[in-house]
Amino acid sequence: MAMQYKKVLYGGAKGIDVSKANIANISAEAGKYLKDNGMQAQGIKLPGLSEAQKLVAKASKELEAGKKSKFAQELGGSPELKIVAGIDTKGNLSATVTGILPPSKKGGKPIMFDETAIIRKEWNKLEDELKSDKNEVVNLTQDHAELDKAMEALFKKHGGDTAKIYKDSAFKALEKKFKGDKVINKAAARQAAKFKTDAHRKDEGDFGEITKGTVVLAAHGSRVEASGITLGTKLGKMTPQQIVTYLTEQKDAKKNLSKNFTGTLLLSGCFTAAGGIAPPNEKYDYDTFAGKVWNLLKAKGIKCKVQGMPGQARTGADGSKSSVKPTEQKAYDALKKEVKELDGLLKKAKGKLTAGDAKVKAAAQKKVDELAAKLKKAKAEKELKVMHELINSYGLDPVR
Repeated sequence: MAMQYKKVLYGGAKGIDVSKANIANISAEAGKYLKDNGMQAQGIKLPGLSEAQKLVAKASKELEAGKKSKFAQELGGSPELKIVAGIDTKGNLSATVTGILPPSKKGGKPIMFDETAIIRKEWNKLEDELKSDKNEVVNLTQDHAELDKAMEALFKKHGGDTAKIYKDSAFKALEKKFKGDKVINKAAARQAAKFKTDAHRKDEGDFGEITKGTVVLAAHGSRVEASGITLGTKLGKMTPQQIVTYLTEQKDAKKNLSKNFTGTLLLSGCFTAAGGIAPPNEKYDYDTFAGKVWNLLKAKGIKCKVQGMPGQARTGADGSKSSVKPTEQKAYDALKKEVKELDGLLKKAKGKLTAGDAKVKAAAQKKVDELAAKLKKAKAEKELKVMHELINSYGLDPVR
């Protein structure tokens, strides 16, 4: 009896002909399944992939022999062997090949082929372990730590006059810090949903119980151009050293990142992996921001993986990250500027559509159409510079 699957990851309902099977795709689909369900997808051991490959090789050989068999016509059709892979009802990640081959002798019964290779035993237990990982998403643009102290100073400064307090530029700056950045607020919320946790403020960051999960620090990244190279300089106005200090030197020692942390630190901001391709000079160290953080953590005995984006980054609705390709950043910046200018010209041109006689309107419409076409082309070219899930990593994946 063919193995029953509660979740097919490869092959679909009908299976894939063994002659067209690609075992590497099983690994890719398993990783996608984990990622889609908010679990760590890197560093997962699949010790039985080689057994699955052997099974496919054996099945393919027997299929070819079956097609050449002098008894093939007794099947009433062509021999067929299909493979499916996924999480079976026993809780293993496995691959099964099933089908019918011609009988071995005249008048004999067709041969039923039904063999399974275990790719990862007790996959269900691995999932339970991965789901129990604690993740932390921190919005570095929201910080209430100094709020009470600062408000107390403002209250004293204005003698308790709330009207004056609200008009004070210092209060407006505090209010902005209290609310955070709109773009980062949305990005942090999306990433929190992806990792099945909550987005916390900077002053709420708690990393003490995380060992193999993911820590996300979300903020805007800043950059500088040096010798024609784009370098990431800060994340949320913090240097690499300040990032590491924040993670490991909190007042409450229980909230510090443990030396047992072997998970992933995602520096979720623009240009956090930009640079790293030139020697240092008197003014700049050309190592990437993420690379510096990784080295500083290693110096503290924390052997984790650090990730960053090589260019301008964005966060998708599903919490995934995309980035401008490192060699395309200058072209992207130029196109971004062009898009903004064309958008402004298009709005002005549209404003003239209702003015003047028919000829004037026709000329205005022609201008609108031309600008709209240019804008569409510029936007499309700009998007080609962006790659989905373009993330640079420093350090090895935790092995599970």
